[in-house]
Amino acid sequence: MMINVPTEGVPSALKSSEINGVGPDNSNNESQFICVICDQRFTRKDNLLDHMNSHYILKRPQCQKCGKNNFGTLLVLARHQSTCIGRGHILRNSSLSSSPVTDANGAPDELTNHYVTTVAALQYQLADKVTALKILVDAVEEDGFARHAARLLASVHIQRSQAPPTPAFEAIHICKRYDELLSMFSFGKPQFDDDDALAALNVISAFLFDGGHGDWQRWLQVAVIYSNNILDDRNRFRDYCDAVMNCSDKERFIIKTTFWFDSIASVTTMSSPNFVHIIDNLYNPVNQSDVYDVEELASLSMLPVMGCENRVVWAFAQISQLYVWKEAREKEGQLSIIELSRKAADIESFLAPPISPLVSRTGDDVSRALACEVFRTSAIVYLRTIACGDHPLVSEISEAVADAVSSLEHVSAATEGVRDAVVPSIVFAIFICAALTTKPSKRSILLKLLEDEREVANNLHNIHKLLQESNLGQSIKPGAIPWRTILHESNVLLV
Repeated sequence: MMINVPTEGVPSALKSSEINGVGPDNSNNESQFICVICDQRFTRKDNLLDHMNSHYILKRPQCQKCGKNNFGTLLVLARHQSTCIGRGHILRNSSLSSSPVTDANGAPDELTNHYVTTVAALQYQLADKVTALKILVDAVEEDGFARHAARLLASVHIQRSQAPPTPAFEAIHICKRYDELLSMFSFGKPQFDDDDALAALNVISAFLFDGGHGDWQRWLQVAVIYSNNILDDRNRFRDYCDAVMNCSDKERFIIKTTFWFDSIASVTTMSSPNFVHIIDNLYNPVNQSDVYDVEELASLSMLPVMGCENRVVWAFAQISQLYVWKEAREKEGQLSIIELSRKAADIESFLAPPISPLVSRTGDDVSRALACEVFRTSAIVYLRTIACGDHPLVSEISEAVADAVSSLEHVSAATEGVRDAVVPSIVFAIFICAALTTKPSKRSILLKLLEDEREVANNLHNIHKLLQESNLGQSIKPGAIPWRTILHESNVLLV
């Protein structure tokens, strides 16, 4: 299955494109490949794909249900199609796939087609669109676990779009579909393959689309085991760095996505991230140099997957590890505040504002630049709650919250398309800032960010509800704010 870019106005020789809507141009032996978006020519296929990563704007992408065609990007088209779903329509085709997916009997597989045409573009909104969509769509071409999980995710999306207030997993048909997947899937395998891992990520997305609750930890462990097996395979790779750089695109996407989910999940679970040592090996800023800068290497960078700088991913993992260390020392009666402060200061020293901010060339770059700053500033808030306690009146906490809220206000002021792409990915920052701010006006801005999200299939509305029902951020009386305990007890995943 291919992700086809519409070829209206493109020479007929290019319409039988081989990769992502691009194909050979035999009119010039020096330039064998041509971009169907801007007609720029390339001699190498990989150079063309790198070029398409920088602008994924489609030529008149069209909603196959209502016929509208004034969409600039895959994400805008996908959001429009979600609106169609909310009106009771199920889209049967779109420009994102070359042909409808069929089941074993040759009949159209409506749920898989809905996943391909609409849902896949909503899963990882800060990721590189060309690479991510190709991996996600190709994974459901065969009738494996990834497709079964994608069908579950598609049914959750439809259910949430048509009946937003009700959790999708309370619907009988969705529970039945999930039970069928559980009956087929073996969690006790000695090894998992990429179909298993992508299925796990799709199930996690299903829980996220339904509010963030659910049995996501068990499925995350599948992706963790799969990723560890790739990273530890010394028959293929010399070390962790070699593994991430030289594994397949699909393996790399799964590994990086799992890195991020694992790091943020540790906030909810109040435990050490599974990959804390591997992330430290790969991304510890102390180990970087002018000669070897992982931020400049696309194969190692977390930016094209989650819109977060490597040093900040490293910091999140280290901060969660620091919390576990602090709790253990307190229980043993051996906590040294001086040592805790030193460890926290060491981490924060690498969270200073970037010397060279991200250059914004495309809509994706703008979204990632905004998200990067939100992740950086909210990591400082998270860190200082461990060093200083969860006390919003402590100056170090209030200053960090003010900086993070400022970065969130920049998101709030962004264009609708950018805002819609960023907000679902920064829910942790919104949650911790809304819980710890002492300014009602700022809390209102953050709650409005959650309220204004047009796509209902996500965890934003659930986080809004959690903040309201727990009264987090509504009192400025002296004392600690139990945001961590409330989050842990709710078992909500904040990605």
